[in-house]
Amino acid sequence: MGYLDAEAVQKVLSVMLNEVKHPFFRTNKWILQSLRSFRMTFSLFWDNLDLHYGFIPAGRRNSGPVVILTFRSSERIVPQYVHMDKKPSWRLQMKTSGNTVLITGGGTGIGFCIAEEFVRSGNEVIICGRREEKLREAKAKLPQIHTKQCDVSNAKDREALFNWVTANFKGINILVNNAGVQRMIDFKKGVAELARHEDEVDINLTATIQLSAYFIPAFMQRKESAIVNVSSGLAFIPLAIMPVYCATKAALHSFSISLRHQLKDTPVKVFEVIPPTVDTELDKGTRAQRNMTYRGIPPSEVATATMKALADDEFECAVGQAQGLMDASRSNFAEQFGRMNH
Repeated sequence: MGYLDAEAVQKVLSVMLNEVKHPFFRTNKWILQSLRSFRMTFSLFWDNLDLHYGFIPAGRRNSGPVVILTFRSSERIVPQYVHMDKKPSWRLQMKTSGNTVLITGGGTGIGFCIAEEFVRSGNEVIICGRREEKLREAKAKLPQIHTKQCDVSNAKDREALFNWVTANFKGINILVNNAGVQRMIDFKKGVAELARHEDEVDINLTATIQLSAYFIPAFMQRKESAIVNVSSGLAFIPLAIMPVYCATKAALHSFSISLRHQLKDTPVKVFEVIPPTVDTELDKGTRAQRNMTYRGIPPSEVATATMKALADDEFECAVGQAQGLMDASRSNFAEQFGRMNH
């Protein structure tokens, strides 16, 4: 297989960005597209190596040069976004088999479907959940999985889960923070209304933050590892009748961005999966109270999208209508918020 070291790549990229009139590009007009286009793309080929260069203009998300090296005979290497005065840094794309995966809230819904996908792809999978009967049902459906009863809203349970997993599964390298609850809360009723419900902050947010803190030091010793946070389209435009749930998911989105930045030069990748309405028991029947007939997409669609995101290094994966909420939050937030909360 052809080999190109980082210094040689740097020289090629410098030519691409700073010397567009280089003879190579003048004589290969099919490679050079308009400098005014949204993306400029150049391609060079060395044996089994494809090198692609693109540029996203300022003002757009992730603006700047984009570089991808693809080894056609093996695996893709994806540099970070590169400025030409800096040396490219390389990261292997996440493999989706041969991992050891912990999924919180894995007994039902999205969590269980993600467990199914990981097992199908040849991974060792551990799920945890509060309800022992749901874990038994999951084990009966998917005998390959390992189960652990755990209430992630409880600090002692979180610590015990970490100790048990690391003692019994030395190769653990993926954490899927999926556990969550969703409640309608009317703050006009005061503190008593909060006391009627499980603590959404502890389950949806605190558990994710603390479990990430427990596992990251170990994950940094792996060749590759990942944190996968399951948030929601409601992180971007909230439903006012579920204020705490939406706030925790917005915080989870922010946390994922910051964590990804902190870990950018480590083997730990941070993914955020952003589902729309999904047909699960998350809301404990509140959809019926709101006279909602649409149950949402099947959780298997979210699981499939999650695996594809891991394979493609798609660090923010908005599924279905959640993409529309993300886009609307940046273009016409007030209008969309009013439509959802009339």
